[in-house]
Amino acid sequence: MVALIVGSSNAGKSTYIRKVGYFPVAYGHQLRGGDVPADGAIHYNLLHHAFVLHRRDDLRPVWDLRDEPILDRIVASRAVRRAKVIVASLTDLHDRAARRALIEPGLAKPGDYPRHIWGEILDRVDLPALHDRLFDLLDASNIPFEILYSDRERGAFHRTDRALVPGHLSGGEEPAGPVPSG
Repeated sequence: MVALIVGSSNAGKSTYIRKVGYFPVAYGHQLRGGDVPADGAIHYNLLHHAFVLHRRDDLRPVWDLRDEPILDRIVASRAVRRAKVIVASLTDLHDRAARRALIEPGLAKPGDYPRHIWGEILDRVDLPALHDRLFDLLDASNIPFEILYSDRERGAFHRTDRALVPGHLSGGEEPAGPVPSG
């Protein structure tokens, strides 16, 4: 059984995966031409397609998530049995992006993290609308999901609700208690 761990760049996906101990881990971009794994976790950056659109000079606030071939392949594979959607406030996402030096330091060949591009993407993308589209896609694909708020101040992940996500992204909603590992 594979778990999809999805969230924006710097939301806390890698931290959550390390905390819970999912192995093996496949990163979304590694699945570009390959098969979706049958077990472990898939680490997927919800804003991956925004980076592609930015390179094409076609970045827009929202897009159809099915237009992203990697995510479409992951969801259509039927290998994903559950998903964890990680959200963080836009302020935290910007702060984390500004401090980050490498793209996934655990990869065999981590690259430099393009802070300025991710900052621009975070400024231009409609994260609440994009999360709504993600939740709709997961629902339509019959993939059960749990939403976790990545709380930098408390260093924990908190279960939350879809209705609270816009407030979490803006930094205004208080999450429930921390999530037990697993």
